[in-house]
Amino acid sequence: VVQRNHDRAQHLVREKQVPIMVSLHNISHYHRLIRRIRAAIASGTMAALKAEMESRETAGPDRPQEEV
Repeated sequence: VVQRNHDRAQHLVREKQVPIMVSLHNISHYHRLIRRIRAAIASGTMAALKAEMESRETAGPDRPQEEV
């Protein structure tokens, strides 16, 4: 019984952590994206970055994409 309660408690904790982890992932993703956009604007390569992002958008799920 103790093990079952412990397992249940761990499951509940993990369940509560999932939205936090997803939020941290999303914040990290957008932070990297904004950093790239700012660098592209500063270096005058925004058009190239836009073209790259558009090609990724149309790549589809079968084509591996490198980290943003």
